[in-house]
Amino acid sequence: MREGETLFLPYDHINLDRGEIEIKGVDYVSKSRLNGTVALKEGHWEPKGNKVYRTVDISENKQLLDFLRWDIENKSPKEKFFMGNGQGVL
Repeated sequence: MREGETLFLPYDHINLDRGEIEIKGVDYVSKSRLNGTVALKEGHWEPKGNKVYRTVDISENKQLLDFLRWDIENKSPKEKFFMGNGQGVL
């Protein structure tokens, strides 16, 4: 996976039963700073390259599956993104 694909990965794109991560476009909210002021910014992220949608097979990576299972079970109920702030914001 590319860095951006990981940064914009929502939990609902992780399927542990199938051992797959879906890479596709996603709407997001992030925090931005401008002149010392923090504001929320909305946007839409799309993966680079010719394929707008693809899946990454993680079914053979037991350590990653175990970690993701633990992370999903212990995430904040408001959390949407794997790399989020715990409140649904990147």
